[in-house]
Amino acid sequence: DAAAAAAAAREARLWNAHVALVEKRDEEAKQLAELVDERDAYEAANRALATRVARLDKEAAEREAREQEIADELAAARRQQRGAKHAVLAFVVAAASAAVGSMTIFARR
Repeated sequence: DAAAAAAAAREARLWNAHVALVEKRDEEAKQLAELVDERDAYEAANRALATRVARLDKEAAEREAREQEIADELAAARRQQRGAKHAVLAFVVAAASAAVGSMTIFARR
């Protein structure tokens, strides 16, 4: 009878230990699932950030290319304007020179 009681007590202790281990395993599995969900959320956020950074980089490159295009157009316009100013100046100098030459010829007569 004492042996049966000892065996029953041992069986109860083993059962309780088993239940505690199962509960601990279930809690750890729950924590692991929460960590996996958190990791997945971080990975999704990182992918979204990487996509945004790539879009911003592309927009910056496009903006820089357009700025360079505008700078090139402005430089060409300035060169053209400078060329026109030089042509006008050359014409004025030639006209003045011709006028002075004509005046000199008429003055000698």
